[in-house]
Amino acid sequence: MSDIPSQLYCQILIHLPADSLFRFRSVCKEWCSLIDDPSFVKAHTQNQISSSTLLIKRGSGSPPFYLINFDSLEFTDDLHGDGQMIEAIPVKQLVRLDVPRIRSLPVNSCNGLVLISTYDMDKIWAVWNPLTRDCHQLPLPDCSTFFFAAAGLGYDHASDDYKVVRLDTISRDEKYLCRTLLYSLKLGSWKRIMDCPFDFFTIPNHVNGVSVNGKLHWYVCRSIITLDLVTEEYSRAPLPPVPSKGIMDMYLDAISGLLFLSYSYFTSSGCHFDGWVLQEYEVETPWKKLLSFDLYSFSSPKLVSYMKNKKQVILQREGGFIWVDIESNSVKQIRVDGLSGISSQVCPGSLYRLDDRGSNSKPVSTSTGVKRKRKQIKKRTITRLKIHIRNESYRSPEPSYDSSLGSYEEADEY
Repeated sequence: MSDIPSQLYCQILIHLPADSLFRFRSVCKEWCSLIDDPSFVKAHTQNQISSSTLLIKRGSGSPPFYLINFDSLEFTDDLHGDGQMIEAIPVKQLVRLDVPRIRSLPVNSCNGLVLISTYDMDKIWAVWNPLTRDCHQLPLPDCSTFFFAAAGLGYDHASDDYKVVRLDTISRDEKYLCRTLLYSLKLGSWKRIMDCPFDFFTIPNHVNGVSVNGKLHWYVCRSIITLDLVTEEYSRAPLPPVPSKGIMDMYLDAISGLLFLSYSYFTSSGCHFDGWVLQEYEVETPWKKLLSFDLYSFSSPKLVSYMKNKKQVILQREGGFIWVDIESNSVKQIRVDGLSGISSQVCPGSLYRLDDRGSNSKPVSTSTGVKRKRKQIKKRTITRLKIHIRNESYRSPEPSYDSSLGSYEEADEY
């Protein structure tokens, strides 16, 4: 190993998954120092943007969470019922948050870090790294006279800082004021920034901000409101041309460093699904349609993974996932043994350590049993789950594929 130039194995390591690197910290002191180096962590984070790793929350059972990477799956039928094996990292409740059920907490994720809170958003605020098990509880802001509206975790590339945003509303003089509070993980404190100048009436599925390109996004009142974490200024983007009636649900998600808008709606022939990607801000046609097909058995699917190199996407629906190959125009079911009633969000593994972040941050206490197990964290258990893949019956138009973006050449632009 001493004969290998340090720059060479650095270039090799930076392309490996975060969970592998976290284990490799025990190889030698030199590797541990390299993998823990903030510059390496930052470069590795940028390299993992397109990872198809999901944080999957179980409906019941223990552990409540799994980190599963779908990149290794092959798009082939499970003809004999044997299934494909895939590695999964069980995420156990190793932090004490003074709330009864950790499985009910995730708000949103950014670069592998997860913002968690209680249902009412008023008792617990914390930033959590499921891979390293670091967790920092934030001090609670004064919200006694306000009503919670929305929240989000994002990354400010200019200051190399992760920031938590909380929006609250209050009625004054027959008008609604939307106050914005911003917490800096680097400084460890809250501050008030400009109030949101737009009407901010969200529904439960859209209170969680989506982080893309240093901005947080919320779907509000048939438009998308964005907050730039560098300038701390708001703007608003139009929606693509969506149906005015029959929409079952609409989702806004950050996948592979891109902002996706997806929805399903009823038609005379059944259920139709559309997925759009935001190409640029402040241009005449910012949106481009990525997916458009009919699926009879869908119930409001959500886009959770976009594998651009394979030209494939994974959607989550009740009971499991479905896998769409855009070039071959085919769809397959994905069922994971032992996981039912699941929900998921994109969460590439992160090496970012939260131990010493924020002078006023509060490290979350750990139990005595956890302290005894700290030496075992480097030897984290890897579970192998069985994945079953089946053909899905569907109808679809005849699209052509635009390899420059992973979208259809004949699809609409807006």
